[in-house]
Amino acid sequence: IRTTERPETGYGYIEKGDPLPNRGDAGTSGVRAIREKPSREQAAEFIRRGDLWNSGMFVWKASTIMNAIERFLPDLHRGLLQIREALGTDREEGVVESIYAGLKSVSIDYGVMEKAKNVLVVPGAFDWSDLGSWDALWEVSEKDENGNVVRGEFIAIDAADSLIQSAGKLVALVGVKDLLVVETKDVLLVCRRGRSQDVRKIVETLEKKGPASYL
Repeated sequence: IRTTERPETGYGYIEKGDPLPNRGDAGTSGVRAIREKPSREQAAEFIRRGDLWNSGMFVWKASTIMNAIERFLPDLHRGLLQIREALGTDREEGVVESIYAGLKSVSIDYGVMEKAKNVLVVPGAFDWSDLGSWDALWEVSEKDENGNVVRGEFIAIDAADSLIQSAGKLVALVGVKDLLVVETKDVLLVCRRGRSQDVRKIVETLEKKGPASYL
């Protein structure tokens, strides 16, 4: 997807290679590299160069992706072959449950696409957003006259361009802007808009130091 001006650190990026002739007028090009979750500085550089967001829309033949999985994720490939052999038999349910549960969890981006060399990209010139962050939700949501996205009880005095998500409590903001305020039954999150991808650092801290009850 063609990028906007904002450097998103929660997205993957596709570094375009040389354009390919005789592929129609879709702008098809090779892929130099696929980079997941870059730093803010790296994301800004990708945007400056005209690289693309990785939207995760992949097209391949079954044989092609299976060959790639065999090469880059051999344990996963062996497990998939065991499952395939059991499909349509009375062993299917048991084999799927036992084998799948033991497979290592890995995304297709990290496991295959970052390593594969036979990859082409076609730029998509349409609006797209990965609604996996509070920043993305603010971007696509309807806003009030002050640029606020409000879900719940809210009072604002000179507060603008913020997202407020409340599960019950009244949220009052005075003299602030560009905030993300998310209140749930047991947790309150307040962060600067544009930093919501850093919430994963809170999760990492909880995983290391606890309390685990918040995970």
